Amino acid sequence: MERLAPAVMLVLFDGVPVVIHVEEPRMGVQFGVRLETGDDANQFSAYVIARDATTSDDVPAETHVPVTFRSGSPGVLDLKRTAQTLIDTAGTNVGPALDGAEFALEMIRFPFRQVFGDPSQGGVGNIRDVFRVSLPMTALKTKFFGGV
Repeated sequence: MERLAPAVMLVLFDGVPVVIHVEEPRMGVQFGVRLETGDDANQFSAYVIARDATTSDDVPAETHVPVTFRSGSPGVLDLKRTAQTLIDTAGTNVGPALDGAEFALEMIRFPFRQVFGDPSQGGVGNIRDVFRVSLPMTALKTKFFGGV
C-alpha cells in the first residue's frame, strides 16, 4: 500500500497577521462524537450535543446525548441504540421513527478550526498579541548553522 506524505503549506504575509484561522477542509460530510475520559485513561464515553430537528439549533443547556458502541467492537457505533436515545431525548423534536436526515442532523460535526490570535482585534494590533517567541534567534542560528 502506498503511503502519502503529509502536505505542508508555507504562507508568506506582507505585514503581521492579527488573526489566523486554520481549519480542516469543508469537503464532504463529517459525522463525529465528542469523547470524555473516564476514571481510567484508556476508557472513554462518547456523546453528541442534541440538536432540535426543526431548527437545527442546539438544544438549550447543551444537552449531552450518550452515544453507545457495539458490544465487543470498540469504536463501532450501535446506531439502533443511539437512534433510540436521540428519540427519547427531550427537545430534539425527532419523530418516533428517526429518519436518516434527522439522524444526520444530530451526528454531523463541522470541521475542526483552530484560531491563532485575538479575533476581537478586528485586523489591527501588535505582533505581541498574536505571536510570542519562545526560542531566541541565537539558538536557531546555533541549531541550523552550528554556531557560525
